[in-house]
Amino acid sequence: MLEIEESRSSRRTLELLTGDYFDQVFDLVRHQPASVLNGLVGDMVDHFGLSAAPPGGTRASSR
Repeated sequence: MLEIEESRSSRRTLELLTGDYFDQVFDLVRHQPASVLNGLVGDMVDHFGLSAAPPGGTRASSR
């Protein structure tokens, strides 16, 4: 679960959530706009009660 929460890409998160079914699920969204993949992953994370780190992580920038 920690790996899912630390994932920095929607594709990687989908891979971790779907396991052996990743190829089949990804084929359904691969040619869609990125917002479709992001929405799917967001809905799955919400459904399973997981908290995905926002893009760029959860730490404040030093800039």
